[in-house]
Amino acid sequence: MASISHLKRSNMPTFWPVKKKNIKFVVKPKPGSHKIDYVIPILIILREKLSYAATSKEAKQILYNEEVLVNGKRVKDIKFPVGLFDIIEIKKTNERYLVLYDNVGKVKLSPTKADFLYLKIVGKKLLKGGIFQLNFMNGFNLVVDKKTYDKAKVADTLVYDFIKKKPVSIINMKEGNFVYVFDGKFKGKIGQIKSFIDYNGVSRNILVLDLENKEQSTAKDYCLVIGTKKTDIKEFE
Repeated sequence: MASISHLKRSNMPTFWPVKKKNIKFVVKPKPGSHKIDYVIPILIILREKLSYAATSKEAKQILYNEEVLVNGKRVKDIKFPVGLFDIIEIKKTNERYLVLYDNVGKVKLSPTKADFLYLKIVGKKLLKGGIFQLNFMNGFNLVVDKKTYDKAKVADTLVYDFIKKKPVSIINMKEGNFVYVFDGKFKGKIGQIKSFIDYNGVSRNILVLDLENKEQSTAKDYCLVIGTKKTDIKEFE
Protein backbone atom coordinates (compact mmCIF):
# COMPACT_ATOMS: atom_id res chain seq x y z
CA MET A 1 0.00 0.00 0.00
CA ALA A 2 1.35 3.47 -0.92
CA SER A 3 2.06 5.93 1.86
CA ILE A 4 0.23 9.23 2.11
CA SER A 5 3.26 10.90 0.51
CA HIS A 6 3.53 8.55 -2.47
CA LEU A 7 1.47 7.26 -5.38
CA LYS A 8 1.62 3.95 -7.15
CA ARG A 9 3.16 4.64 -10.53
CA SER A 10 0.25 2.83 -12.14
CA ASN A 11 -2.06 5.51 -10.66
CA MET A 12 -0.06 8.62 -11.48
CA PRO A 13 -1.38 11.17 -14.04
CA THR A 14 -0.69 10.10 -17.62
CA PHE A 15 1.11 13.34 -18.50
CA TRP A 16 3.94 12.74 -16.00
CA PRO A 17 7.17 11.77 -17.83
CA VAL A 18 7.90 8.81 -15.56
CA LYS A 19 8.22 5.17 -16.62
CA LYS A 20 5.77 2.86 -14.87
CA LYS A 21 8.03 -0.18 -14.80
CA ASN A 22 10.67 -1.27 -12.27
CA ILE A 23 9.87 1.20 -9.45
CA LYS A 24 6.50 0.79 -7.76
CA PHE A 25 5.97 4.21 -6.13
CA VAL A 26 6.44 7.84 -7.11
CA VAL A 27 6.35 10.99 -4.99
CA LYS A 28 2.93 12.55 -4.52
CA PRO A 29 2.63 16.34 -4.95
CA LYS A 30 1.53 18.33 -1.92
CA PRO A 31 -1.96 19.82 -2.05
CA GLY A 32 -1.94 23.27 -3.64
CA SER A 33 -4.04 25.74 -5.54
CA HIS A 34 -4.06 23.79 -8.82
CA LYS A 35 -6.31 20.80 -9.46
CA ILE A 36 -4.37 17.55 -8.97
CA ASP A 37 -5.13 16.67 -12.63
CA TYR A 38 -2.81 19.44 -13.79
CA VAL A 39 0.14 19.29 -11.36
CA ILE A 40 3.50 17.55 -11.17
CA PRO A 41 5.99 17.52 -8.26
CA ILE A 42 9.04 19.75 -8.73
CA LEU A 43 11.13 16.61 -8.02
CA ILE A 44 10.01 15.05 -11.32
CA ILE A 45 10.76 18.30 -13.17
CA LEU A 46 14.32 18.37 -11.80
CA ARG A 47 14.94 14.65 -12.21
CA GLU A 48 13.06 13.39 -15.28
CA LYS A 49 12.69 16.57 -17.35
CA LEU A 50 15.83 18.61 -16.65
CA SER A 51 18.14 15.77 -15.51
CA TYR A 52 19.62 18.00 -12.80
CA ALA A 53 19.16 15.29 -10.17
CA ALA A 54 19.41 11.52 -10.27
CA THR A 55 17.72 11.00 -6.90
CA SER A 56 15.30 12.76 -4.59
CA LYS A 57 18.23 13.47 -2.24
CA GLU A 58 20.07 15.34 -5.00
CA ALA A 59 16.89 17.26 -5.82
CA LYS A 60 16.56 18.29 -2.17
CA GLN A 61 20.14 19.60 -2.23
CA ILE A 62 19.42 21.64 -5.35
CA LEU A 63 16.34 23.22 -3.80
CA TYR A 64 18.23 23.90 -0.57
CA ASN A 65 21.36 25.37 -2.16
CA GLU A 66 20.05 26.99 -5.34
CA GLU A 67 17.22 29.34 -6.18
CA VAL A 68 14.46 27.48 -8.00
CA LEU A 69 11.43 29.70 -8.49
CA VAL A 70 7.85 28.96 -9.52
CA ASN A 71 5.94 32.05 -10.60
CA GLY A 72 8.60 34.22 -8.96
CA LYS A 73 8.52 32.45 -5.57
CA ARG A 74 11.29 30.22 -4.25
CA VAL A 75 10.53 26.51 -3.84
CA LYS A 76 12.27 24.33 -1.21
CA ASP A 77 10.09 21.21 -1.05
CA ILE A 78 10.55 18.39 -3.61
CA LYS A 79 6.79 17.69 -3.38
CA PHE A 80 5.86 21.25 -4.37
CA PRO A 81 3.07 21.04 -6.99
CA VAL A 82 4.02 22.71 -10.26
CA GLY A 83 0.93 23.37 -12.34
CA LEU A 84 0.02 23.74 -15.98
CA PHE A 85 0.88 27.26 -17.25
CA ASP A 86 3.21 27.90 -14.29
CA ILE A 87 6.65 29.37 -14.96
CA ILE A 88 9.73 27.65 -13.51
CA GLU A 89 13.01 29.55 -13.18
CA ILE A 90 16.44 28.07 -12.42
CA LYS A 91 18.52 31.03 -11.22
CA LYS A 92 21.94 29.34 -11.45
CA THR A 93 21.56 28.49 -15.14
CA ASN A 94 19.40 31.51 -16.00
CA GLU A 95 16.70 29.22 -17.41
CA ARG A 96 12.98 29.90 -17.41
CA TYR A 97 10.27 27.51 -18.62
CA LEU A 98 6.53 27.60 -19.21
CA VAL A 99 4.81 24.32 -18.23
CA LEU A 100 2.76 22.94 -21.15
CA TYR A 101 1.96 19.64 -22.88
CA ASP A 102 3.74 18.13 -25.87
CA ASN A 103 2.00 16.65 -28.92
CA VAL A 104 1.36 13.33 -27.15
CA GLY A 105 -0.02 14.89 -23.98
CA LYS A 106 3.10 14.62 -21.77
CA VAL A 107 4.37 17.55 -19.75
CA LYS A 108 6.66 19.89 -21.70
CA LEU A 109 8.93 22.71 -20.56
CA SER A 110 8.84 25.48 -23.13
CA PRO A 111 11.72 28.01 -22.81
CA THR A 112 10.45 31.52 -22.11
CA LYS A 113 11.61 34.94 -20.99
CA ALA A 114 8.15 36.07 -19.96
CA ASP A 115 7.19 37.41 -16.53
CA PHE A 116 3.53 36.80 -17.29
CA LEU A 117 1.02 34.19 -16.15
CA TYR A 118 -2.05 33.38 -18.24
CA LEU A 119 -4.90 32.91 -15.77
CA LYS A 120 -8.26 31.48 -16.87
CA ILE A 121 -11.10 33.31 -15.12
CA VAL A 122 -13.65 30.93 -13.59
CA GLY A 123 -15.50 33.30 -11.28
CA LYS A 124 -16.12 36.90 -10.18
CA LYS A 125 -17.05 38.08 -6.69
CA LEU A 126 -18.06 41.44 -5.29
CA LEU A 127 -16.90 41.31 -1.68
CA LYS A 128 -17.90 43.44 1.28
CA GLY A 129 -16.57 46.97 1.18
CA GLY A 130 -16.78 47.20 -2.60
CA ILE A 131 -13.80 44.88 -3.18
CA PHE A 132 -13.65 43.28 -6.62
CA GLN A 133 -12.20 39.76 -6.85
CA LEU A 134 -11.47 37.43 -9.76
CA ASN A 135 -11.13 33.66 -9.26
CA PHE A 136 -8.93 31.55 -11.56
CA MET A 137 -8.73 27.95 -12.73
CA ASN A 138 -5.42 27.37 -10.92
CA GLY A 139 -7.01 28.29 -7.58
CA PHE A 140 -5.59 31.81 -7.39
CA ASN A 141 -7.76 34.75 -6.36
CA LEU A 142 -6.92 38.35 -7.16
CA VAL A 143 -8.36 41.67 -6.00
CA VAL A 144 -8.63 44.04 -8.97
CA ASP A 145 -9.94 47.51 -9.71
CA LYS A 146 -13.48 48.10 -10.98
CA LYS A 147 -12.36 48.71 -14.56
CA THR A 148 -10.61 45.34 -14.76
CA TYR A 149 -13.50 43.60 -12.98
CA ASP A 150 -16.09 45.02 -15.37
CA LYS A 151 -14.05 44.09 -18.44
CA ALA A 152 -13.38 40.52 -17.30
CA LYS A 153 -15.81 37.72 -18.10
CA VAL A 154 -15.82 34.10 -17.01
CA ALA A 155 -13.67 32.05 -19.47
CA ASP A 156 -11.55 35.09 -20.42
CA THR A 157 -7.84 35.11 -19.60
CA LEU A 158 -6.15 37.64 -17.35
CA VAL A 159 -2.47 38.19 -18.16
CA TYR A 160 -0.68 38.81 -14.86
CA ASP A 161 2.83 40.16 -14.26
CA PHE A 162 4.08 38.06 -11.33
CA ILE A 163 7.17 40.23 -10.85
CA LYS A 164 5.34 43.56 -10.63
CA LYS A 165 2.31 41.76 -9.12
CA LYS A 166 -0.29 43.46 -11.28
CA PRO A 167 -2.67 42.66 -14.16
CA VAL A 168 -1.40 43.47 -17.64
CA SER A 169 -4.39 42.78 -19.89
CA ILE A 170 -7.48 40.66 -20.45
CA ILE A 171 -7.89 38.41 -23.50
CA ASN A 172 -11.53 37.74 -24.31
CA MET A 173 -12.93 34.33 -25.20
CA LYS A 174 -14.46 35.33 -28.53
CA GLU A 175 -14.55 34.31 -32.19
CA GLY A 176 -11.25 34.80 -33.99
CA ASN A 177 -9.08 34.55 -30.89
CA PHE A 178 -6.67 31.68 -30.24
CA VAL A 179 -6.92 29.08 -27.49
CA TYR A 180 -4.63 26.46 -25.99
CA VAL A 181 -6.42 23.14 -25.41
CA PHE A 182 -5.23 21.65 -22.11
CA ASP A 183 -7.49 18.62 -21.76
CA GLY A 184 -9.46 16.15 -23.81
CA LYS A 185 -8.73 14.66 -27.22
CA PHE A 186 -6.78 17.68 -28.47
CA LYS A 187 -4.61 18.26 -25.39
CA GLY A 188 -1.57 20.39 -26.21
CA LYS A 189 -3.00 21.83 -29.44
CA ILE A 190 -3.62 25.47 -30.38
CA GLY A 191 -6.74 26.46 -32.30
CA GLN A 192 -8.64 29.53 -33.47
CA ILE A 193 -12.23 30.00 -32.29
CA LYS A 194 -14.79 29.75 -35.09
CA SER A 195 -18.02 29.57 -33.08
CA PHE A 196 -19.66 28.58 -29.81
CA ILE A 197 -22.26 25.93 -29.00
CA ASP A 198 -23.97 26.67 -25.66
CA TYR A 199 -26.08 24.06 -23.87
CA ASN A 200 -27.20 26.28 -20.98
CA GLY A 201 -26.04 23.92 -18.26
CA VAL A 202 -27.55 20.76 -19.80
CA SER A 203 -24.11 19.71 -21.04
CA ARG A 204 -20.62 21.17 -21.45
CA ASN A 205 -20.50 24.21 -23.68
CA ILE A 206 -18.48 23.60 -26.84
CA LEU A 207 -15.96 25.58 -28.88
CA VAL A 208 -15.74 24.98 -32.61
CA LEU A 209 -12.10 25.52 -33.57
CA ASP A 210 -9.91 25.78 -36.62
CA LEU A 211 -7.39 23.23 -35.40
CA GLU A 212 -4.49 22.41 -37.74
CA ASN A 213 -6.60 23.53 -40.72
CA LYS A 214 -9.50 21.28 -39.72
CA GLU A 215 -12.77 22.12 -38.00
CA GLN A 216 -12.85 20.39 -34.61
CA SER A 217 -14.96 20.67 -31.47
CA THR A 218 -13.93 20.50 -27.83
CA ALA A 219 -15.26 21.53 -24.42
CA LYS A 220 -14.99 25.23 -23.67
CA ASP A 221 -13.80 24.26 -20.17
CA TYR A 222 -10.74 22.63 -21.75
CA CYS A 223 -9.53 25.83 -23.43
CA LEU A 224 -7.41 28.78 -22.31
CA VAL A 225 -7.60 31.80 -24.59
CA ILE A 226 -4.02 32.96 -25.26
CA GLY A 227 -4.09 35.63 -27.94
CA THR A 228 -5.84 37.66 -30.59
CA LYS A 229 -3.32 37.06 -33.40
CA LYS A 230 -0.80 34.42 -34.48
CA THR A 231 2.20 36.29 -33.10
CA ASP A 232 0.65 36.01 -29.61
CA ILE A 233 0.77 32.22 -29.57
CA LYS A 234 4.51 31.61 -30.07
CA GLU A 235 4.94 31.31 -26.30
CA PHE A 236 2.73 28.21 -26.35
CA GLU A 237 4.10 26.38 -29.39
